[in-house]
Amino acid sequence: MLHSEPASAQYHHEDAVLEGQLEGIKDTKPFHFDSFPALASILDNSMIDFNQVSADHANWKFLKTNTILHGFLSKDGADIHRLNDTQWYRVIDLTCSMPQRLCAQTSGNHLFFVGERGARDAARAIAELGHKVRAFKQELIWHFSLLCTP
Repeated sequence: MLHSEPASAQYHHEDAVLEGQLEGIKDTKPFHFDSFPALASILDNSMIDFNQVSADHANWKFLKTNTILHGFLSKDGADIHRLNDTQWYRVIDLTCSMPQRLCAQTSGNHLFFVGERGARDAARAIAELGHKVRAFKQELIWHFSLLCTP
C-alpha cells in the first residue's frame, strides 16, 4: 500500500514488508489503469481525519477517471470518432460523473467500519455501491460497444 508521505512506501518482497518509494510503486503498480476494475469508494468525513478526507475525493477521482480512459476508451479497436455528438457527450458525462456516482459518504474517521454500527453502515454502502458499479459498467460497456462497431 502506498502512503501519502513522499519518502516512504511499503511493499511486499518474499513474505516481508519493506519500505522504499520506487520499490513500492513497482510492487503496487498504481498506474496500470488498464487492469483496474470499475472502482467505487467509501469516504469518511471526520475532522480528525482531515488529510484523508481532503485528499480522498481527489485521489479516487483521478483513479476512477483514468480507469475509464485507459481501461475502456483506449482499448484496441476503440475509436472515439465513431461516436456522434450526443454519444460523445454521454461518454464525457459518464467519465465526469463516475467519481460522485460510485462513491458513498460515511460518518466517522478512516476506521468507520469498526464496531457494529460502522460495520452495518459499511456493509450497506458496499451493497449499494455494488449495484451502482454493475449499472455503471453496463452503461459504459454499451457506449464502449459503440466505439468498436465497424
